[in-house]
Amino acid sequence: IPAMNDITGENIILDEKVSPFVYENIDGDFEISAKFIPEHMSFTDSFGIYVVNGDCCGYVKMEAKSGRNCIKSGMVDVIEMENPKVIVDGAEIYLKIIKRENHYTTFFSKDGKQYIPCGEFTLVLNDIEAGFLVSSFQGSKFQVEVQDICKHVKANKNVA
Repeated sequence: IPAMNDITGENIILDEKVSPFVYENIDGDFEISAKFIPEHMSFTDSFGIYVVNGDCCGYVKMEAKSGRNCIKSGMVDVIEMENPKVIVDGAEIYLKIIKRENHYTTFFSKDGKQYIPCGEFTLVLNDIEAGFLVSSFQGSKFQVEVQDICKHVKANKNVA
């Protein structure tokens, strides 16, 4: 499985069996976006951009729900907090997450040019693993091609 810092600008295929989470350890503020093209997506399958540390995580993802797809964003710390869901038509989608200090803002876009905010949360994480995750039931043929990967990182400055 390639590290995310080796794949910026390239395409990757994610599936539940081979590479369910491709990530990079990131320190500082960042912005990550990508185009997601799912195949064989069925009820409760999901994919998205996640920031993780142990049992805590934040995310922006698309999930298949009874005939419609919805964009979800939120965080799991001691409790789970989820922003209002956004119903979208079609399966191809661009997702983006921006981190500024401990504040995260999430977005989605149909064309990769005009992003629509879909949530905000505050989450204190050290040693962040940020990347792309796919989730499906065992034995599924569900997979996601990730294209147009873009990552910008602004390292934290140590103050003496």
